[in-house]
Amino acid sequence: MQLSSLEVTPIDLFTIIPANFFTPITSKHKQIYVDCLELIDDSYKSELSFGVDKEVIVSKLEDYFDLLGYQIVE
Repeated sequence: MQLSSLEVTPIDLFTIIPANFFTPITSKHKQIYVDCLELIDDSYKSELSFGVDKEVIVSKLEDYFDLLGYQIVE
């Protein structure tokens, strides 16, 4: 298949999602947000099924924040 024969329809991403969708990863805490998203993504990748128990995610996030020295308040 030749690339020149493909028709690509551009998508205006911000007609689908809000313009401020990426604001958290541009803030001063962006590394924390990205780390948390990566922890969650890794949790899903390590499971054989399509789901992860909420408790597993919460536990991993608590461990992450403990390493940073944050105190979790319930």
